[in-house]
Amino acid sequence: MTYPSNNFKKIFTKKQLNELFNKEFSTSTTTGRDRINAETFKKEIDIHIQNIIKKVNNSTYKFSIYKEKLILKGANKKPRIISIPSLRDRMVLKSLFTISI
Repeated sequence: MTYPSNNFKKIFTKKQLNELFNKEFSTSTTTGRDRINAETFKKEIDIHIQNIIKKVNNSTYKFSIYKEKLILKGANKKPRIISIPSLRDRMVLKSLFTISI
């Protein structure tokens, strides 16, 4: 039986997070509430990844507030709310998703 902590240590490594960024997010133009896109994130990727690893391992990682976008559906209808996480949060969420598979 594998325990979650073992899986966390395998997934949240500098190598794994770099590969995830290059594979999934390097061409993304979407920005979260922090307004950091993939190009800006890549400039300081080592710092961002080290912070993610440190906070996940210490159980102090907190997701930031999502950016919200309203999609209008027409007259007399309520708009649809789209919640957009930051790039850092998307990387953590995608990593957690790979653990559950």
